[in-house]
Amino acid sequence: MGGFVGVDVFFVISGYLISRIVFSELAHGTFSFRRFYANRIRRIFPALALVLLTSLVVGWIALLPLEFEQLGKHAAASAAFVQNLVLLQEDGYFDVASELKPLLHLWSLAIEEQFYLVYPLLIWGAWRLRLNLLAVVAVLGLGSFVANVLTIRTDAPLAFFSPHTRVWELLAGAALAYLELSGRWLRWWPSAVDGDTQGNNLRAGFVNLLGFAGALLILVPVAMMEKSAAFPGWRALAPVLGACFIIAAGPHAWMNRRILANRWMVGVGLISYPLYLWHWPILSFARILNLYGLSTGMRVLAVALAFVLAALTYRLVERPLRFGLRSNKKVAGLMAVVGCAGAMGFSTFLNAGFLSRLPPAAQHLVGFKYEAGLDGRVGACWLYDGIAADGFAPECFGAGDGQRAPSLVLWGDSYAARLYAGVRKEVAQVTGVGQFTRNSCPPILGFGTEVCQRGNEHVLGVLAKNPPQTVVLFGAWNYYGTDWNDRAEVGQGLVKAVRALKEAGVGTVLVIGPAPSWKADLPKLAFEHWQQGQRSDVVPERMSFGLLPEPFAVDKQMATLLGSERVTYFSTLQTLCSADGCMVSVPGSPHGLVSWDHGHFTVEGARYLSGRLLAAGVLHP
Repeated sequence: MGGFVGVDVFFVISGYLISRIVFSELAHGTFSFRRFYANRIRRIFPALALVLLTSLVVGWIALLPLEFEQLGKHAAASAAFVQNLVLLQEDGYFDVASELKPLLHLWSLAIEEQFYLVYPLLIWGAWRLRLNLLAVVAVLGLGSFVANVLTIRTDAPLAFFSPHTRVWELLAGAALAYLELSGRWLRWWPSAVDGDTQGNNLRAGFVNLLGFAGALLILVPVAMMEKSAAFPGWRALAPVLGACFIIAAGPHAWMNRRILANRWMVGVGLISYPLYLWHWPILSFARILNLYGLSTGMRVLAVALAFVLAALTYRLVERPLRFGLRSNKKVAGLMAVVGCAGAMGFSTFLNAGFLSRLPPAAQHLVGFKYEAGLDGRVGACWLYDGIAADGFAPECFGAGDGQRAPSLVLWGDSYAARLYAGVRKEVAQVTGVGQFTRNSCPPILGFGTEVCQRGNEHVLGVLAKNPPQTVVLFGAWNYYGTDWNDRAEVGQGLVKAVRALKEAGVGTVLVIGPAPSWKADLPKLAFEHWQQGQRSDVVPERMSFGLLPEPFAVDKQMATLLGSERVTYFSTLQTLCSADGCMVSVPGSPHGLVSWDHGHFTVEGARYLSGRLLAAGVLHP
């Protein structure tokens, strides 16, 4: 949560500093839109252009086409300051992990610049109309905060990335700037006078307390808040108030005087902007290039490199261009360079990451694209976050008339949803194949989120009213637990589900064991394997490189757990794996990969496994 809270503090400080300039210049009649935006360009563009161009160069050298394509899109979005909106569109169950997006962090810069594109115009207009600026800021800030709290309940990504739900944090700093400049802050406190020792001590004690309280409000959420907690929402109040308290305490507060004014802290403050720009791309590129994750030592080296690059950027790029000779040509040049970086990024995106950079023999691997929801009945029978527990469409139970029970029903999580496409194509003689699947919701009773648990109870109720001949249970079992004995929560919940189905009159309950799990996306692993000397013109049929061991242990435990139950257990691993590794491509179809990510089946992979189920006689349509 430290990164989230850091953005909140950054927004408050930014709103405070910029608003001081705007309010002061308006009061003195010296405000100029031209000067304001020229100053923003000189402040933001030099380091940003360097980081964007460097990231694109590194991406050209080190990234695979799909990775480079996304980097290009993000570079273009960052140059146009709409990265937050692009990330909002990407958010989803199968989205690339955050740590694999080198320019992810620029969403906060996008919100800040979107705010400053409108804010000076709004404040200038209010000032010309002789409106109370504090009231304007307060009303806008309150509206934004309310929108934030309401939106977090229904759409957390929208609340996180949208400018209208985050600007209250910038406006909190703006309100503080207005109170300070107008003299209203601490006006009620008697002014310190010579000889008034008690008054001076009380005032000093108050500002010290304010500084300590501000630090606690920032640090406690960092230490205590869970990563899965909805954010920002009302939880962001603590760091926002904390930042306001520290600023309001003033330079004489002990916290500010002894800690924040320390020369090392001041030095970090000077390079804070380029440090913000550099730290995440370095960590992200390192993670992309290391399939096995980053060790503590590697993270320390990455952060150290970020500090070095930040210091060099500040001294050699930012300071000369920001504080040197001010001219329209310099501003125009900075805009041109950032525009060039954006154009390069957009070209990379349009050209799909320049697949031609790589040898022809590897292009079909690294250029492999897959539509995750293909033939999966997404939104109807494959549900995701935000859909009610009983939100399955009528066609999910058979042929669509909602009356006749299907011969076969598939129940499980997204792994089961991907298997549906293969089962439906292979078992062509079946009138209807039922499907009850939900992301990250295995067919385990009493397990998972509240919606997942209620959803599973709903599915069980539907099946009990009109029992099908066969119910197939499948999921990413090893991601829900590594212990599958009769004492473990997952094991007990699975046994309860099996027994409930049998008691309801289901003829055959088939539990399909865990599928192979890979350390990274299978196409990427296959390409890495190809690079390490296994070069040929075709994808290897089997591979052990990058294979995770957990599914094999879970497979054995599940077979033992269900051995005494009236259930058919099918080991996926015994079908797809051998001493040479697990299946990468479908036999006879070298370009037909079994999976496109860490384990979800493609249609080709699902069809192959479904065929093996039929051949083994365990699938009864």
